[in-house]
Amino acid sequence: MPQRRTATILTAALLIVGAGRGASVQAADGDKTCQVSLSAGLNNTRPGEVRTKYTFGVAANTAESCADVTYVLVVTEQLPDGNTKVTELPGDVRVRNQTRIAAIEFDTDAKNTIKSFEPKLKTCTRCEAP
Repeated sequence: MPQRRTATILTAALLIVGAGRGASVQAADGDKTCQVSLSAGLNNTRPGEVRTKYTFGVAANTAESCADVTYVLVVTEQLPDGNTKVTELPGDVRVRNQTRIAAIEFDTDAKNTIKSFEPKLKTCTRCEAP
C-alpha cells in the first residue's frame, strides 16, 4: 500500500510540474518583444536660400526573423540666436533577419545648424514573416 501511495503522489507531482511548465512556455511564447540595435547617419544635405533639407538614414539591426520596430530620431539644432531646438521625428520599419535602413527627411531654416541626431527605440515586436 505505501508503494501505491508513493506512486500516486509522484504521479500527481509530475502532473502539477508538467502543467506549470506548459504555462511558463506559453507565457514565453506570448511575449512578442524583441531586441534591436539602432544607429543613424546623415546621408544628404541640400542647402537652400531659405530652407535646408537633410536626409538621415536610420538602421535597425535584429536577429529576429521578422520584427516591427518603431523609433524616434531626435534631432538637435542650434538656432542663430544660440538657443537649441529639439525635434522628434517618428519612424517605423519592418526588419527581417538583417539590417534595414529607413530614410527620414527633415527640413529646417537655412540659418539653423544641426548639432546632433540620435535614434531612440520605442518598440520592437516580433511579427509573422510572410
